[in-house]
Amino acid sequence: MTDFTKAIGLVAGITQTAKRLADTREEVKVNEVAIQLQGVVLDLQTEMMMIQSDYQNVLRSHEDLEKKLVAQENWEKERARYRLERVGEGVFVYALNPGQAEGEPHHWLCTRCYDNKQKSILQRYGVGEYRCPVCKTSVYPTTTLK
Repeated sequence: MTDFTKAIGLVAGITQTAKRLADTREEVKVNEVAIQLQGVVLDLQTEMMMIQSDYQNVLRSHEDLEKKLVAQENWEKERARYRLERVGEGVFVYALNPGQAEGEPHHWLCTRCYDNKQKSILQRYGVGEYRCPVCKTSVYPTTTLK
C-alpha cells in the first residue's frame, strides 16, 4: 500500500510539474505575444509620427499658398492702378491711372520690374533719361511726366 501511496504521490508530483510546465509554456506564449504587440505598437507610433510630419508639411504648404494668394490679390489691386503708356517712339512705361493717385504724385513704373510683379518708380537721371533704381533700365521719353 505504501508503494501505491508513493506512486500516487509521484503521479501528483508529475501532474503538478506538468501543470507548472504548462503554466510556464503559457507565460512564454504570453511573453511572445507581448513582444509582438510591442513591435506593432512601435510600428504604429512610427506611422503616427510620419502622419503628423506629413500633416505639418501640408499645413506649411497651405500657409505658403495662402500667403502667395494674398500677395497675388494685392498685386492685382496695385496693378489695376496703372496702365501701359507710350512716352516716345518705342518707349513704354506704366503710368498711374488718373483718379488712382491716392495721394501719390504722378509717376512712371519700370516695365521690366512691373512684369516681374515689382513696383519700381523710374527716377530722373541726367537730361532726358529716366532710370530704374532696381534693374538699371534706362528710358528716354519724348513726352514729359505730367
